[in-house]
Amino acid sequence: MKVNKVVIAGVDHTCDIKELEQLKKTYPFIEWGVLLSKHNQGKLRYPNYDWVREFLSSETGGMSAHLCGGYPRDMFEGGDYIYLESLHKKFSAVQMNYNFLKTQGKWRLLNVVRFLRKCNELGLNIIFQNHKDNEPMVDMFEMWDDFRSLNDASGGNGKLIADLPKPKKCYTGYAGGINPDNVEDIINRLQAMEPKDNVWIDLESGVRDKTNNYFDMDKCKLLLERSAKLIN
Repeated sequence: MKVNKVVIAGVDHTCDIKELEQLKKTYPFIEWGVLLSKHNQGKLRYPNYDWVREFLSSETGGMSAHLCGGYPRDMFEGGDYIYLESLHKKFSAVQMNYNFLKTQGKWRLLNVVRFLRKCNELGLNIIFQNHKDNEPMVDMFEMWDDFRSLNDASGGNGKLIADLPKPKKCYTGYAGGINPDNVEDIINRLQAMEPKDNVWIDLESGVRDKTNNYFDMDKCKLLLERSAKLIN
């Protein structure tokens, strides 16, 4: 497989936007993941609204919206897709951080299908996390237009991905404990696997300070420097 993108999620109001812009110019394969949550916005990993507004107005480009908590619940359980309208002009993809098994009985399949159709209409790529609780849903929609699957047993908690499963039929990502120390090994392992499809790697905790949870720009730069040797 060919790793062609690195998604770094959790950029927040502690990050210098100009520095993020420059990194994107230096490493075009970056996609910045912005975590959006009704109740956590303004906390670490969840940038405050003023910072998000400024970031979206910058020249950074290459951003994905990672919807957490109430946002995916509103869509999958309540059938409310209004929030999507505000995303499509700035973000290229929307990741739904939602566990279908744990919320069994609350989500409705019709709402999920309507969500997928709405994303297609808006030109948004769709990302579902693929783990044991979500795999039946991912298998159901892996051939849907603009659908993507993220193999993620970690959920942003830094749990190392032990196995590298074969990619789904859609564009597939790999997450779980990726950091500057192991990124080269993981990319090499992925690129040694068949088939030769493009895949991406995805991380969050791996570029944060373990003591205070702050985004660590030095770790981020080191990870990108090491990734570039194998991606470019």
